[in-house]
Amino acid sequence: CPYNNFYKAIIRRKYMEVHYGLLLKKSWNDLKKNIIIFLPLVFALIFSLLFVLLVVLEVFGFIAAGISVETVSVGFIAVAIVVGLVDLLLLILIDAVIGGMYLGLLNAITTRKKALTSDMWAGMRKFSGLYFNVSMIQLSIFLVPLFIIGILVGLGFLANTALGVFLAFLLGGIYLLYIICAAVI
Repeated sequence: CPYNNFYKAIIRRKYMEVHYGLLLKKSWNDLKKNIIIFLPLVFALIFSLLFVLLVVLEVFGFIAAGISVETVSVGFIAVAIVVGLVDLLLLILIDAVIGGMYLGLLNAITTRKKALTSDMWAGMRKFSGLYFNVSMIQLSIFLVPLFIIGILVGLGFLANTALGVFLAFLLGGIYLLYIICAAVI
């Protein structure tokens, strides 16, 4: 392997000293060989700008429909929730596409020491679905219990205000502990 002498220069086995200057130089040279690793950032910027434009158009659409903060109705809340969920799914999809691009590039860099744009597109096709599924599972780990707690607290408020407040504090505390445990795991 051509890197063996270089690695021996970086790490001396006798004293296990690491020469950080040589390691930094090698990392910089490897980055210069694979500058394509920054290409998904360009796509992330483009997708982010398009998403912001979409949200601005949605806000102007709500304003043009005559919906304001003073005239909030149940129908507006339902439409806003649907639009918000669609936007959330779109954000997760954009994240999955960009993550798939990175995974394709990083896979090529670690296996062949060189990445091409075709590796980025192949990674997007190969890994985006998996990345999207994992993101949806992670999101459901946090949102499904929150949805259930919201229903229970809402039912508690329908039965009695004191019961609703008690359930909100009790289940909110349990949910906070659940989030901490899920984040650690």
